[in-house]
Amino acid sequence: MLRVHVPRRDDKLANVLRNSGFPDLAVKMLRLYELRKKADYSSHSVSLDEASESLETAKHIVEVLKSILNV
Repeated sequence: MLRVHVPRRDDKLANVLRNSGFPDLAVKMLRLYELRKKADYSSHSVSLDEASESLETAKHIVEVLKSILNV
């Protein structure tokens, strides 16, 4: 089991994933972070495609993390 402090910030969690040997998950996490920033702070709306991408990416990340943590 991984014994790592889990940061609250999305970008910091991506760094933990990258440094723990999961660079592909880190890239996906950073993409989610970019889309969240767009949704929260940009004058542009997140498109339906981006929202769908975010949901599928988040589900994938959760499933991989569950398998890593044996949950």
